[in-house]
Amino acid sequence: MDNASLEQILLDAGGRQFWIKPWGHPKRPADEGQQIFDSPVLTTGFAIRPSGVKIGDILFVYRIKVSKLMFIAEAVSPAWKVTKEEVKRNPDLERWQWNIATRNWTPRFGLHWAKYTLQPFSLADEYNKLTPQDIVTLGSLQFGGDKRRISEGFGKFIINKIMAIGEEASSEESKDKDFEWASNIIVDGLEPIEQLIKSGAGFGNPETNKKVELAAVSYVTQWYETRGWSVRSVESEKRGYDLLCSKASTVEHVEVKGVQSVSPSFIITANEVRQAHNDAAFVVCVVTSALSDSPKMHSIRREDFINGYELSPLAFRAAPKQ
Repeated sequence: MDNASLEQILLDAGGRQFWIKPWGHPKRPADEGQQIFDSPVLTTGFAIRPSGVKIGDILFVYRIKVSKLMFIAEAVSPAWKVTKEEVKRNPDLERWQWNIATRNWTPRFGLHWAKYTLQPFSLADEYNKLTPQDIVTLGSLQFGGDKRRISEGFGKFIINKIMAIGEEASSEESKDKDFEWASNIIVDGLEPIEQLIKSGAGFGNPETNKKVELAAVSYVTQWYETRGWSVRSVESEKRGYDLLCSKASTVEHVEVKGVQSVSPSFIITANEVRQAHNDAAFVVCVVTSALSDSPKMHSIRREDFINGYELSPLAFRAAPKQ
């Protein structure tokens, strides 16, 4: 199932912290929305500032009421607090005002989590019997606790439980076309990797990519300036966006993407994704057919990007096995 990814955590556990994290509204049914958690990037909410959680830490997220593990994720951003405007648009955020962007290490398990019975409290009882020298206590989570730090040993114990499920399900899942990631990696639900390479969406040779990038930045800059905006390039400052655009009291932080195809599929970095989650002024402007005589700009507001685009990993860090 997700065993290759989970093995990476087991091999690279040093320096990480491990946390049990409850998820769900206490006043709503456990089957609310029949949620699935197969997205590569997930936003994990907290009722209070998640002090102690650092980038690289591992979160074991479980569904309250049924107490079932839903997914394992790695924190990839600092915590941020939602704005009053965001709470007005989504009242649920009143309860979870602090968020962390996380990389989902178990998208396949997260797709079918409800049919398994991996329950953190039962797993803790089992682990405590096996390792009395490393007793795990999760009681605070039953009385409103928002997270609970656990030992590396217990974290690895849970990971091995999921890997055991993965080994049993591997033959069945190999037949499922939904899991053919190697041959058909999706960037935003539109194009497989082979088409992206041809489109120049961050692939291709460096010379062509640079031309596409410059053409896109030039087009977006001109688009804003002709409409009375002041535009300043901040690309060299590594802010997580390319252009600082202002008009009267309105400010937009514009990340520019250029592609040669007519489809607004593009590559985006982890830093830019973090910026989208943290920055209310964030906008993605994708210029399609960037090197043609008729380029077209697609302006994607922050909310539309977060809610309407699927993010999928295109690369992994490889480390020698110990």
